Amino acid sequence: MLDAHRSPLIRDGSVVLRPRYRAGASVSSGGLLLLAVVTFLLIGRAPEIFTFLLPLRPLLLTGLLLVAWAVTIPARPFPPPWSEPEVRVTLCLLGYAIATIPFSIWPGESVEFVSGFSKVVVFVVVLVHCVRSARQITTIVWAVLVAALVLQLAILTGLGAAVSAEGDRAWATSTYDPNDIAFIMACVLPLAFFRASSGKGVTKYTAGVIAFLCVVTAVKTESRGGFIALVVVGAMLLLKSRGRLRWILASLAFATLLGFASTSHWDRIATLWGDASDEVSQYEAAGLSAARWQTWKNTTVLAVSYLPLGSGAGTNVTAEGWSHGGSGKWEAAHNSFLQIAVEMGIPGLTMFVMLLCGAIRSCRQLVRTATGDAESNWIANGLEISLYAYIVGAFALSQAYAPILYLLLGLTACLRRTRRQAKANA
Repeated sequence: MLDAHRSPLIRDGSVVLRPRYRAGASVSSGGLLLLAVVTFLLIGRAPEIFTFLLPLRPLLLTGLLLVAWAVTIPARPFPPPWSEPEVRVTLCLLGYAIATIPFSIWPGESVEFVSGFSKVVVFVVVLVHCVRSARQITTIVWAVLVAALVLQLAILTGLGAAVSAEGDRAWATSTYDPNDIAFIMACVLPLAFFRASSGKGVTKYTAGVIAFLCVVTAVKTESRGGFIALVVVGAMLLLKSRGRLRWILASLAFATLLGFASTSHWDRIATLWGDASDEVSQYEAAGLSAARWQTWKNTTVLAVSYLPLGSGAGTNVTAEGWSHGGSGKWEAAHNSFLQIAVEMGIPGLTMFVMLLCGAIRSCRQLVRTATGDAESNWIANGLEISLYAYIVGAFALSQAYAPILYLLLGLTACLRRTRRQAKANA
């Protein structure tokens, strides 16, 4: 499909009107909706809440339909998705994960990991290939926000059969534990906040409610890492806000902590700075040292022992268990950077850091250049701070291959592509 506008072309001294491609013209609304549904299922894990959906395997079904639709979309006028650094490095990370299989400490486990991670990578490639405008990026962001809302409602209302509890620390789905839920909420909060601050009417208030519930839900998980991520993200949002919005944000955050944080929440959070009541367990009372510090030291030693190529993709827990003869607790790295370092050594860690640094640098540049485009501006601001939220959360969780990260990377590539094409069409 061609745009109604035409660009001038000088030929033989006369001006000829040349049809110009309209970005996004080849992407149907039905196909975009399918992409949004896959995004919603990938982040929200709705079938694990509404368990009657599990036998239908909706993510697999919609994923296959999405790939079939994507191959019908011509690349023009955009370059192929792998020309974008986020996609190219992600593909290299997957390629290296495959290359680790032959020398993995457990090849079968690495094969299983690669099978799961490859689906996330295919999703990123399809996302970058199909999304052709800032408005379409906004549609995908809304899919993420709705996914977060379903998780929020599941936790706050007890919705669905897969809602569980660890004491007062409620969570939903078999994929996310309380720390993971807090992590997801911290990553989604900036997107919801900037959508609310830039929107009007129903859009503004809906996104605002989701942003508010991100904080409430994270508080309900009583996650110490989630609390730190919220504090960092909240400070960044305050710095980005202007005028009355800044004070409204600060007041709401303060009111949320007063109204929804229980005594057990504050008892657990207090262990971060060494203050513990009799109500917390011995493990919690030990604070950072028991929860993470010892694990990080042991995992660092483990990473060094498997230099330079790593133990094999997806084998961090196995490598840790074997390091003490298989006895006792087999622990995850509880740090995404150490997780990558153990499993894929120096090459994998280098690619992982390149992905994060490159995406943040790209978002910052997009923020500076999108001042005249309100839609691109709020998306760029939201993606940048969401990436910071990921980094903060990733220091305490094994989330190196989390779909939320690769979704943020893919959307960053999409925004840069659409801005570049808009300039070319100007």
